[in-house]
Amino acid sequence: MANSSAIASRPTGTRKKLDSLYVIFLSAVAFFPLILDFVPFYPAGLPSWVKIPYEFYSVQYNDPLFAKHPPFFQLYVFVEAFYLVPMAIYGIVGLIKGTYFFRSVSSNPC
Repeated sequence: MANSSAIASRPTGTRKKLDSLYVIFLSAVAFFPLILDFVPFYPAGLPSWVKIPYEFYSVQYNDPLFAKHPPFFQLYVFVEAFYLVPMAIYGIVGLIKGTYFFRSVSSNPC
């Protein structure tokens, strides 16, 4: 069994490359809800350019969730806003700092 301090040390090699990919993925997870899912909840006084990606997506893909806003979709957006996005930011910070907040389920660390 590996020493826990060795696992928590700064990443090197393959682990660093994977961490970079995870940071990119989690950045997308944190960014796209801000420009798509949360737009209907933004105040009306924001500049019009804020709604451009939302309007493009709604028109281009004709997504029924964006067109009709069913009640379960609002619940999904709230879960996204209060759990998914903060956890993605938490993970990004941990990966960039090199501190791992969560234990891996793998018994073989990279």
